[in-house]
Amino acid sequence: MRQMVLLTMFKLKKMKDREFSTKKLAESIKVLRKASGVNVKEFCKSIHMTERSYYSALKSKLTI
Repeated sequence: MRQMVLLTMFKLKKMKDREFSTKKLAESIKVLRKASGVNVKEFCKSIHMTERSYYSALKSKLTI
């Protein structure tokens, strides 16, 4: 389950379609990370994302 969640998050990070809602993406990231039981540092490391980018994504300030 945990690997599936992390893989899903990696795919979300790699999305090229600019037509999606960044707020919906932020909510998905938050919910999936919490459901996986992974801490932020471990999660960011697994998808090669900085913690700063992670928090920017949650605030819908990050364009992917």
